[in-house]
Amino acid sequence: MNRKLAALSRVLTYAKSRQWINTLPHIERLKEPKERIRWYSDDELDTIVAWFNSVAMEDMADLVLFAVDSGLRLGELLRLTHRDVVNGLTVVTEAKSGHPRSVPQTAGLKVMMVRRKGSPDDCVFDFNADYIQARWTRCCSALGKEGDTGWIFHTLRHTFIARLVQCGQNLRVVQQLAGHSSLLVTQRYAHLSPVTLTDAMKALDHRTPIRTDPTTSNHTSQQGLQSQESSF
Repeated sequence: MNRKLAALSRVLTYAKSRQWINTLPHIERLKEPKERIRWYSDDELDTIVAWFNSVAMEDMADLVLFAVDSGLRLGELLRLTHRDVVNGLTVVTEAKSGHPRSVPQTAGLKVMMVRRKGSPDDCVFDFNADYIQARWTRCCSALGKEGDTGWIFHTLRHTFIARLVQCGQNLRVVQQLAGHSSLLVTQRYAHLSPVTLTDAMKALDHRTPIRTDPTTSNHTSQQGLQSQESSF
């Protein structure tokens, strides 16, 4: 609903800038709940890839692995040609953000691209969205995930981003690799980082003295007093 309201607001702003209307009405947005970010665990990903291989859908298995190791959106994957995958980089020219980006390939993707050789203008994955959706639905059904709303192809992109953040990568770097138009989008994943909060608390270690066990401390203090008394 908020996306619809945002579109309406843009239309009205455009109209006012051309003096087609005199004033802009107040458009109240609805409060949105914080989204729980879903990503695939290593075991889940292995299960998906293994299932596609088991039913002779090796191209789908490759597509899944390419998606999770590059973070490309489905539309970007379908437009990808062999010309765009060169010198260890995956080059995305028609990005959603409007800004081209280059994503360095993992070792696994480099091996895959050697195996999937093709002419420069050929698509790396000669699929369409309907083809992929039909096979993804079959996979979900076979694995008993029909009712899991997070078990979708786009979750592979979330997995790519979550893995980077969980490895402690800088959010600015993650933003560039994911092709987010704003750092605000990337910051939704910030809580997944095991580094930031831990490092912040370590900074307090040298400020707060480490206290020993009270019993041991009192016993040591009493021994010190007795030793001082005996010296008198």
